[in-house]
Amino acid sequence: MSDDDDGGQLTTRTRSRSQQPPRSRAQSRDGDPAAKPAPDIRRRLKFGSAALAVVLLLALGINTVPVLRTAWHQSFTRMSTPSPAIYFTGNPTVNGAVLDVPIALDAHATSASTFTLQAWLVTGAGKPGPVLSAKVTSQGGVVKTVLDVQLPVDPEVVWVSLVGQSQTLHYRIAGDPIPTTTAH
Repeated sequence: MSDDDDGGQLTTRTRSRSQQPPRSRAQSRDGDPAAKPAPDIRRRLKFGSAALAVVLLLALGINTVPVLRTAWHQSFTRMSTPSPAIYFTGNPTVNGAVLDVPIALDAHATSASTFTLQAWLVTGAGKPGPVLSAKVTSQGGVVKTVLDVQLPVDPEVVWVSLVGQSQTLHYRIAGDPIPTTTAH
C-alpha cells in the first residue's frame, strides 16, 4: 500500500508480470530465495551425504568382524565391573569339632587368581568364634572348596566373606539339628 497523490488515500498498486524485476537463479517463482538452495549449500549437502554414506559403510564393515563388533558393542553398553562371587554348594555339616562349610568361588573374568576367604561362627549370644582364613586359587573358572570352621559352644550362624569384596554369606544353623558327615 502507498500514499497516492489523490488526497492522501491509500490504494493498492499491483505490477504486471512484465513489470517485476528479474529473478536470480537462487529465487523461486514466488521470489523466495530459500526455496532453491544456492550452489554452496548444494555442495555442503553433497559433502554431508557422502560423509554419512562413509560412516554407514564403516559401521556395517565393523559389524562384520567379530572382534570389532564386540568392541563396538562394549563401547555403547554399560558393562558391570567383573568381580568374584562366592556361594554355598551345600549345607554345612559337623565333622568332629569343626563345621564343614562347602563353598564355591567364581572368579568372573577377574585378573586376580588368588583369593582369601574368611569363615566364622557366631553364637546365640552374638559372640563370634575363631575366624578361619583360607587362600583359594582360581584358574578363571569355578573353584569348589570346603572350609573347616572350629565349632564354638552354641553355634547359631556361620558367616563367609571374600576379603576385599563386599559380598558376605551367612547360613543360620540354630534351631535345627546340625547334620554330621556320618548321618545320611
